[in-house]
Amino acid sequence: MTLDPNIKTIYPVGIQQLKSLKESLTVATTSYIKIDINRQDKCTFCKQIGIASFKLEQSDGAAEIVRTEENPELTSASLKMIEIPDRDKFPSFAQRHMASGEKGVGSAYQSYKAGRSTNTATILLLGMTGAGKSHTINNLFTKEITPVGEGVSCTKDIVEFTIEMPSENAGISNAKIKVIDTPGFGDTEDGLEFDARVLANIDRLFELRQYKPSFIILAVNINDKRLDGKFAPFVQLLQSMKLQLMKNVLDKDHPNLVIVLTHLCGAVPKLQRDPNPKKLLVQKIVHENLGIPNVPVEVAENCVDDYELPKTSAGDYFILPNKEYFPRNLYQSMVRIAQTVDPVGHEIVNEAYPKLQKRNFPISKQEHPIVEVPASDVIASDIMRMKISTNTELGDNLSVGYSQLSKAERDLCRMEPTEFSYKLSILGYRNRSDLPKTKKDVIAFFREISPDKGMEILLRKSFGLEAPNFTVDLYIGRAFDLTKDRTTSFVVLSPGTHTLANTGCYMPQYIISSCCPEVKFTCNIAHTAQEMMQQRMKELKIQMSCSKIGFNFSNREGYSIFSQGSSNTLTAVYEKRILKLEIKHNAPISQELTSAVEGLPTVYDRHNQANVQQWKTFFNTYGTHYINTSYLGGSVVFTMSNVDGSKGQSSFQSTQGGISGFLKGIFGGVEYSDSSSSSSSSSFSRKNMEILVRGGNSAKASQLALSNNQKEFTDRLTAWEETIWENPMVTDSSVALAEVADVVNQFRSGVVNAMKVATEDLYNARLEYEAKLAEPTKQGDSDANKGGDSSCLTPETLISTPRGNVPVKFIQAGDIIIDQYGRP
Repeated sequence: MTLDPNIKTIYPVGIQQLKSLKESLTVATTSYIKIDINRQDKCTFCKQIGIASFKLEQSDGAAEIVRTEENPELTSASLKMIEIPDRDKFPSFAQRHMASGEKGVGSAYQSYKAGRSTNTATILLLGMTGAGKSHTINNLFTKEITPVGEGVSCTKDIVEFTIEMPSENAGISNAKIKVIDTPGFGDTEDGLEFDARVLANIDRLFELRQYKPSFIILAVNINDKRLDGKFAPFVQLLQSMKLQLMKNVLDKDHPNLVIVLTHLCGAVPKLQRDPNPKKLLVQKIVHENLGIPNVPVEVAENCVDDYELPKTSAGDYFILPNKEYFPRNLYQSMVRIAQTVDPVGHEIVNEAYPKLQKRNFPISKQEHPIVEVPASDVIASDIMRMKISTNTELGDNLSVGYSQLSKAERDLCRMEPTEFSYKLSILGYRNRSDLPKTKKDVIAFFREISPDKGMEILLRKSFGLEAPNFTVDLYIGRAFDLTKDRTTSFVVLSPGTHTLANTGCYMPQYIISSCCPEVKFTCNIAHTAQEMMQQRMKELKIQMSCSKIGFNFSNREGYSIFSQGSSNTLTAVYEKRILKLEIKHNAPISQELTSAVEGLPTVYDRHNQANVQQWKTFFNTYGTHYINTSYLGGSVVFTMSNVDGSKGQSSFQSTQGGISGFLKGIFGGVEYSDSSSSSSSSSFSRKNMEILVRGGNSAKASQLALSNNQKEFTDRLTAWEETIWENPMVTDSSVALAEVADVVNQFRSGVVNAMKVATEDLYNARLEYEAKLAEPTKQGDSDANKGGDSSCLTPETLISTPRGNVPVKFIQAGDIIIDQYGRP
């Protein structure tokens, strides 16, 4: 094992490898290394390594060898690397080199016997559509290996990424990592035949290469509520894999499969804290359908940046809600399944983890188009169909409903009743009792089915099912007055008419909706209005100097100004989001705005009273910004009165543990208590606190204020969150803004510069008419003016006074005159 002097943490290794560590690591008899290992293995390790002292840390993971920065003289045995041929040429190569004692040959020989590659660690990515295979592998190596994000289309081919990375660990100079990304399964648009063809192509790919992948990462969304059952898509995928991939890809004798449950942070809080029941369920399903017991099941979060997950002190891993370290948990599972079977795959991945974070290695890409493989395709299609009969109760209902459609409505349907019934059966819907009952399940159903207009009509006539249409004001496209931190009633961009969105509910056609199961807790405490404005500007992501004096923010929930007294009022807001809403760039500009802008002057003149009034009227109506992003969900608003200003910040500030820390402050650290022995008055009433709940079921919401301990409140909060889909509201404290001037620039660019100058004056409280001194008309006037004479002012010139603008002819001795900033 070679220690790279540029890398502090070297390579986690399995416990069984400790015996060979001495042969590959040369150290002095001083404390040069740190061992992260189970404490019970301490004595064994001491004897094998032969060093007198070292630092031992408790861990439930694999052993970890760490180079200390204080001892640069630490060296390792120089291992000679050798070029290892591919599997088909390896037998003759091994006969010539086996006696050489070179490590690379021995590693390759063991991997060859296990049916793996002799010089490559191959990672095959499988998963249901939307599970996040690509995010998972990128997070594993903290490097974009497979492209993700907006503008990246979902792959319809098998795409192979190859990273050339010589491995000192394995002793192989031509070592590689291959990441094979595949199309997602269960995409109803592509159909079952395509899924079957993908599996057949994967099988053929590895059959030609004559080895099985080192690792198969199967990504599953942890929030999929229908994992189990004969007709569940996940079960169908497993049974298809058993029939199609068991010979050339899956390995039952030396399992190479790891299940990754993705999107953990989008799960309900209870599941986030303890995903073990879901892990055990998945293990059971895999065992029943693949015959592989105790398959490793790990949890992951795809969008680590969006959820702002904290990191470990060393910054190496993200801390998941269940306190596991990601991607260390996935990495360790991969290490464990390969360490005794596939030394090539094990050592290369072991070494890749730190190396890919520190260095750039060339990555090549090869696409394998999906082609027909007749024999395998037929077998896979049979198992994917699972011999499902279209003669189901729902199939009969669809036939009746279809007969009631007009010819024009039938022409809108892309599926006839037989095909539609088959699709529903595959997804687990065969009888009326299988149909969704709650609004949340109805939305999930329409999201899964993705019907066209004709199918919408067919579903309504056959089952009485309709996608929900949320009538709540979505705020999208509305004008926003930044100086007052509030929306106005006017519209900048028109969202359009409602159509069925891909999220399973009706949305305006110019709004992009996406599922966003996340939470946000806001409890900001300031000591001055300016400090509060800074906090709010940061929340709105507005880059602006906070010395502006034209801002007059009203009291906003989640923002409190504390004084030193005990009469402070604290507010905090907990938001549960379910949908993110964004306005499209091609949304039509409202006719109201167009008309208003057409009447604006192309210049801004603060010395022209009519000009200034035009700009003031415009900003009072349309503000300076508009809302381009908002969220649907529910919120819980806490309001606590009579808070001691000296204690409030340290007790309740949102940086002190979010909602959990806040609740701890309310309940005095009592997480559990016997409610039967508690006072009849809840902790909230005893703390002079009121709770206001928006969205969801009102009966569930009313129970929150009656909680007597933190666990009771958390359980009730989870129950309320499950009802938010029934009655969602806009969580208006979380919006994103864009400038109105950017919209105006699209149709009247000539006014934009004047608008920006007037906006700056608005921010600085200077958007007021300012009198202009009359120019002297003759030499006498000029001379008189130099002497302090005021004959250059006209009788009608307006002068600013505390009681307003007054013509000069009415100014009297002793009157106070103020400048443009209101100063005497």
